[in-house]
Amino acid sequence: MTTAIISIATALLLFGVLYLGGWEWIGEKVAQLLPKSPLTAGEKVVIFLNGEYNRTATITKVGAEYLYIYGGSVKLPIDYRGRFYGYGVDTNDGSRIVFLKYRKHYRLVRLAEYIRKCFCVIEDEDNLVPDCMDNTTDKEESEVSDEC
Repeated sequence: MTTAIISIATALLLFGVLYLGGWEWIGEKVAQLLPKSPLTAGEKVVIFLNGEYNRTATITKVGAEYLYIYGGSVKLPIDYRGRFYGYGVDTNDGSRIVFLKYRKHYRLVRLAEYIRKCFCVIEDEDNLVPDCMDNTTDKEESEVSDEC
């Protein structure tokens, strides 16, 4: 009888911890096992389109929702920023785009996406950091003091 009570109490405690944020904590610890190679403006980026290698380009500018390459003439969507990759889906045709610093890390993207979706891992704020002066006008600059 006491083993049943202890088992039920342990199960309730475990579910309570997982419900109150333990699941995300586990996901963060598992995601820390993946490599960390952040991308910034001015660096080379390897681009995979729909699972196939497409090209290597230099990042011109990083916005909140877009990555600009080729002098800002081409903008690519960013939906998620991971530890070593960026992920975006083009709204025009549904193409999946993956941005990497090192081509060999592409093998880990599927695992990282699985971990992200299962454990609700939040974005990595160090990867693909948006430029401070993304789309501000003179009026916004006068109203907003030092946000960046």
